[in-house]
Amino acid sequence: MGQRDREYISCLLTEEILKVAQLKISASASKVENLSLSDIKGKSDEEIKSELERILSGFKLSKSKARAVCVVPPSMTITKNIEIPSLEPKEIESIIDLQAGRHTPYSREEIVIGYINFGVYQKNYSKILLVIVNRQVIMRQINILESVGVKVEKIFFAPEVKSGFYAKTLGVFDDQLPVGIIDVNSTFTDFTIMLRGIAIACRSIPVGAKDIIDEGEEAKKRFVEELKQSVESYQSEDIEKIPQKYVLAKKREMTDGIKDLAAATLGASFEILSYDDSLVFSDKAKKVFDENNAESFLDVLSPSLAYDGRQIDLLPEEIKTQRIIEKQGQEGIKFGALAIILLVLSGAIFISKIYFKSSLLEKIQTQYNETERAAGSLEKISTKTRIIKGYLESRLVPLDVVEELYRIIPDDIYLKSFVLDENGKISIDGTSDSMSQVFALVGTLEDSGIFKGVKTKSTTAKKERGKDVASFEIVFMLESAEDGDEEELEEEQIAEAPAETTE
Repeated sequence: MGQRDREYISCLLTEEILKVAQLKISASASKVENLSLSDIKGKSDEEIKSELERILSGFKLSKSKARAVCVVPPSMTITKNIEIPSLEPKEIESIIDLQAGRHTPYSREEIVIGYINFGVYQKNYSKILLVIVNRQVIMRQINILESVGVKVEKIFFAPEVKSGFYAKTLGVFDDQLPVGIIDVNSTFTDFTIMLRGIAIACRSIPVGAKDIIDEGEEAKKRFVEELKQSVESYQSEDIEKIPQKYVLAKKREMTDGIKDLAAATLGASFEILSYDDSLVFSDKAKKVFDENNAESFLDVLSPSLAYDGRQIDLLPEEIKTQRIIEKQGQEGIKFGALAIILLVLSGAIFISKIYFKSSLLEKIQTQYNETERAAGSLEKISTKTRIIKGYLESRLVPLDVVEELYRIIPDDIYLKSFVLDENGKISIDGTSDSMSQVFALVGTLEDSGIFKGVKTKSTTAKKERGKDVASFEIVFMLESAEDGDEEELEEEQIAEAPAETTE
């Protein structure tokens, strides 16, 4: 679960108390929106569910978006400091999984384990804080929360998140000396030793704030004695150096009486650093906090600053696998929905393209048909025009030919006949005073702009009326006649070669 601009609840559930905090996390600040403390000693799980529903309804938290983390206190766990002969994370995990059952009376299937790897010892050994919890304790918390619609995403170990919280508050991530954290609750005290922001040892001390208030000096002495025994046990296990600095997580009025006594007993400095000074509270949450001053809410508030980077998550593996499958299923559904949307969009685009292309084709066909009809009409008009024009032009051709011959033929040449056939072939027959005039006429006809292929078909010298004359026949073509007709004329002339005769 991402922790920027998110809202979730943090819950601690024991046999006696139920603590719930509504936290809002942003990049700039962590705010405690709501806070609740309930005495559930002797209540059944059904009654606890009803109490939790009442609390969440007061938080006004949307159950559909509700996310939760649980915090398990050291009093509900078994912790052991051990050394593992390996530096490889996977190998360490395998060794711990095999050896965990030796440190508890429960079988491996009845427990959930977690561990914190906090250092290297003699080069090839890893120092481990092993945490063991009865599986029934974990499943009870998950079932109660999820029965009211809240999904549990992580289960933290309280000393680890407290160490992370104070590491950020004190800025001791790179500090090479251990620091002790003393968190006084109403009926017990959590004693934690952290190194470089990591919890390396912890113990639950059976003396709390109510004992100190009710019993006074006697309870303080007992508290300090328990504290001393915790430090000696830590020292005997040769875990790390002895802390020279301790942080008291309660306000001065609750811890001032034991500060000097503990400092004198342990020979170390004590600093009162109340955790609420590092958080922003709503008015409603602050009221609950002040009304329950003997109880510590550090365990449920620590995830606000120490959510990321924790090594321990006591959520059972089968639940983690189920979460992964659910997430993959949701991603699969999203992907499937997206694929369907893409297919629908692609189909819509394809169909729209077909529709627009069909519309365009229909429009083009309509325009083409209209154009074709108009072109047909124009073609008919053009054909009629050409026919009429040809007819008119053909009617004027004979007149043009006669006019041109009249212009060309000199006065002393007489025509006997003039023939113009439909192919544009012209034949003239006449007499001339001399043969030279006939040949001159042939040249004049060739120079004319409307005749071509002028040939002398025959020439004859004879006497006519007692006078020597030249009779002739000349054939030629109109300039507008087709070339085939001219070739035909030449063939005829060759076949009928003129013979010059003299009468």
